[in-house]
Amino acid sequence: MAGATTSTHSAIVKPNVHQEISDAVFRNSDFIPLFRQVNSGGGSSYDVKVVTAANGSAEVYVEDQNVPDPGYQQVITAGASFKHFRVFTRVTGHLRRQVGADWDSQSWPGAYGGSDVEMAKAKEDLVDLVNTTFLGTAAHGVQGIIDASTAFYDQSRSTYTALKSYEKAGSAALSAALMDRLVHETYNAPYGGRIQLLLMPPAQARKYSALIHGKLALPSAGDAAGSGAAMLPPWAGIPALEVRDLAATVILGLSGLDSAWFFVVHEPAPGGISILPYGVQADAKINQISTAGALICTQPNAQGKLTTLGTT
Repeated sequence: MAGATTSTHSAIVKPNVHQEISDAVFRNSDFIPLFRQVNSGGGSSYDVKVVTAANGSAEVYVEDQNVPDPGYQQVITAGASFKHFRVFTRVTGHLRRQVGADWDSQSWPGAYGGSDVEMAKAKEDLVDLVNTTFLGTAAHGVQGIIDASTAFYDQSRSTYTALKSYEKAGSAALSAALMDRLVHETYNAPYGGRIQLLLMPPAQARKYSALIHGKLALPSAGDAAGSGAAMLPPWAGIPALEVRDLAATVILGLSGLDSAWFFVVHEPAPGGISILPYGVQADAKINQISTAGALICTQPNAQGKLTTLGTT
């Protein structure tokens, strides 16, 4: 049967396309916002002065006892090297024309929903890299800072044992006894910490919720202020957060959150992120987006960690 159909007139069928691009890629911004931020002011590292041994001449004495040799406080410098991060974007002139933007525009109209998706998402990729790097186990990461053996920045904990954090290998499922040990042994000598915040990955948050409630429970719908980390029920009054991308087998206990911990931003550009145009390559415009910083803890001894916890 003759006549107009969707097949004969497919060229004029109106497309129905959502004008904004959704994003199926998870990018972590949970961790760094937990800490106050300060500017570096320059330099290649941020140095921390730490007393690692007390005056050894303190004594109980009796009448007419000889005077001992005077002692002194042993002070060392631990240097946290700044970590530098960057990401590149490259946009061709052909793409620029087809999305209807001029070279100097920071906005791409049409299908991009009014934003330059390449620049915007590249910045998020950079933030993700910063967060996941400082969540790591190297000397500059939070798991390396809270440790009994990994170097504290550039100083050996074997040489300076006062730098050791409390660390307990669980080797089993999370229990109330392990949680209490983390809190009380971190408080005990020689560590002297008072845990003010608990950080745990989703694998341990499941175990923790079951421990608190006697059954599996979802994290709170609320997030920590300025962070995507989800709030969990407190342990003995200590706030607890679920932090994505933290190693699955650990729980961290942070002391001196307002005084001993902070993040040093080593990029003076506004917002701590620099955009450096690399010029034109063929008909493409290239940009470098970069930042730098260091996670600082001035009291490594006052921190605690549970490790090798079961995840099933």
